[in-house]
Amino acid sequence: MLGISSNYVAGVPMNALRSGFVLALLSLFRASYAAYGYITYTHDTTTLYKVDFETGVATFAESHALTGTNGMEYDVETNKLYVWDRYGLRNFLTDKRIIEAPEWTFRRSDLRNGDLSLYRDQLYLTRWASLKDQDQFGPTELYRLNTETKSITLIGQDNYGESNLAISPEGVAYSANFRIGGAFYRVDLHTGRATPVATLGLLRNYYGVHMDFGPGGLIYAIGHDQYGINAWFKIDPTIGIAHYKGSITFNGYRIRIPGGLAMIMPSQEPEADSWDRCSITAEWRPPHVRRRVPQLPQNARLPWLAIWFYG
Repeated sequence: MLGISSNYVAGVPMNALRSGFVLALLSLFRASYAAYGYITYTHDTTTLYKVDFETGVATFAESHALTGTNGMEYDVETNKLYVWDRYGLRNFLTDKRIIEAPEWTFRRSDLRNGDLSLYRDQLYLTRWASLKDQDQFGPTELYRLNTETKSITLIGQDNYGESNLAISPEGVAYSANFRIGGAFYRVDLHTGRATPVATLGLLRNYYGVHMDFGPGGLIYAIGHDQYGINAWFKIDPTIGIAHYKGSITFNGYRIRIPGGLAMIMPSQEPEADSWDRCSITAEWRPPHVRRRVPQLPQNARLPWLAIWFYG
């Protein structure tokens, strides 16, 4: 017998040991975040789904008679969900057209191959310059959209074979080629030029991919395979490897070809009076975890081992 109280181990308080162990354990894990976003699917009408990107489960949010969407972006400041369809830019929440596509060739070539991203109140659009077979790549064009003047300005183009775009809160833009051996690119928002920085590491081809930044500095992406079944991914932009997470389901069925992705950051909560059915709670705050680890973000999830040792 060492004669040590059950509240102490080798003279060290048990609470201190627990706290030290948990801090060491947390250093080995990156806190995960509740992640929500919106995707669309078009069949006769365009349906908007709210997706829990922890479970991959979608719930119905809205439906409009749009002509398909080829990119989405949510602006929390104006409470607008921008969608790009083959005829221009529209606010999905009000179904109001904001910018008309300038010409028929522009509209037609944008079918299934455009993406939207927002940075400092400025919208950017990427699209393939011409409609190609899914296994062929045309030059990717980068545009700036001005919602005040309703103008579309071509910034530049490059031959990197994709039209998805995700811009970080710091203004760093990325794109990715979701084919076997495809690359992860950094895109210059001033010139439209793309520089490969990593290989995604995919074992099969995916098409019509849309990307957006979500919580934790991660890029979320969604597209579809050759059979039209959706697939979603997470990408750490500091590494550039795409991690396949599964398929988005609605009522137990996998949603087919998605037409856009708009992630909702934890601080973005649409106004309830203007978007009741699409209101968001992007937080996960169990009282016992929140009280005992106040230094973590409100929406951080602790590894289950850490929670058990605190319990």
